[in-house]
Amino acid sequence: MKIFLIIPLLTVSIASYAHEDFITMRDQGNIHFQHLTGWEDFEIHHRISILLELADQLIKEKGYEKTPIHIYFSHDYTKRDTSNYTIGFGQYSKWECEVCKLPRIGKEFGLKLYFHDRDFDIKKMLNLINSAYINIDYIKTAQTIAPIKNRFWNIDTLKSIPLNEVKAYLNTNDPVVDSLINLKTYRHSKLIEETGGVDYFYQNNKFHFYVVPKPLNSWNQKSDTTTFSNTEQVILTVDNIYEIFGNYNDGFFIFIDDSSFYYIPQNMGIAKGMFVINGIRSGRRPLNEYDYQLSPFEHFILYFDSYRYQSEALFIPQRSIVISNYDKLEDDFIATLLPTNQLNEKNNSHKKLRIMGVCLFVLSVLLNLFLVLKIRSLTANRN
Repeated sequence: MKIFLIIPLLTVSIASYAHEDFITMRDQGNIHFQHLTGWEDFEIHHRISILLELADQLIKEKGYEKTPIHIYFSHDYTKRDTSNYTIGFGQYSKWECEVCKLPRIGKEFGLKLYFHDRDFDIKKMLNLINSAYINIDYIKTAQTIAPIKNRFWNIDTLKSIPLNEVKAYLNTNDPVVDSLINLKTYRHSKLIEETGGVDYFYQNNKFHFYVVPKPLNSWNQKSDTTTFSNTEQVILTVDNIYEIFGNYNDGFFIFIDDSSFYYIPQNMGIAKGMFVINGIRSGRRPLNEYDYQLSPFEHFILYFDSYRYQSEALFIPQRSIVISNYDKLEDDFIATLLPTNQLNEKNNSHKKLRIMGVCLFVLSVLLNLFLVLKIRSLTANRN
């Protein structure tokens, strides 16, 4: 029994210093969609749901149901690679799991749309899917091994028509696609519908935010979501949504990229912004930590992690003020108050704490390894 307790401890000790990508899978109609990413916090996950809902309608209206399509999206969430899009036809592996860490199971034949990018445009993706079906006979005969570096994890052989033709498909036009994006397609966050806040719908290739009323008796009554489409009042329209965080009491931050955001306060009647935070690296981690304080005045401190360094920003909603690199300003201010010898002592204490942390981690790993080997030795002696 002890060995099962020790090995996870070792795993947790090591895993806390690393980050692991994963694949999510979902089926809609005859679409098999896989998404390789490193985070579930970004809004791209909800936009994928909107894309799949519209793509499923497109396939049904066009009568493409006989041919399945496999869409594989490799999310370049750190924004360090060159984007590429491929279209081919052939056999692909179908995974039957929501978060896949098991062997692939099932084989099907159909269109294969694989793309690696930081983001995607819903209308262009619908054009690409539509063009793939229209040109399916050409794709079958013209596809060759794709001349790109394989950034896709654990997929089948990557074949495609010429990449410049794939890019051209993204910019085609079709009346059915135009009619679909003119409809309202709702995000419908279950959490927001139960607690109140803001939600959005997609229409005309833009995202429109509206207020979701807070239930009067949230402990035993849910919002009547069936009336939202007839009563919502749009308070913000944006071309893209990168990240949303906040809650009914604190208000909501709507980031449209790594560093640009709007703020919707608690009264929810207006959206403030756009605000820009300087010095934020493109391809940062999700911003899921902030401090909200009312004293001595209402303000937020936002904490950013760009993998290699951290930074803070101060946001004062009532004054519509954003102060970038707030942590550096704090350090500089403290430095002016402390004598040089005290400042050196402060820096030395920080260094000592970091060294102690590293030593504790190394000792934890060595202790776990020693205990595992000791248990194996005792087991061998008993046998």
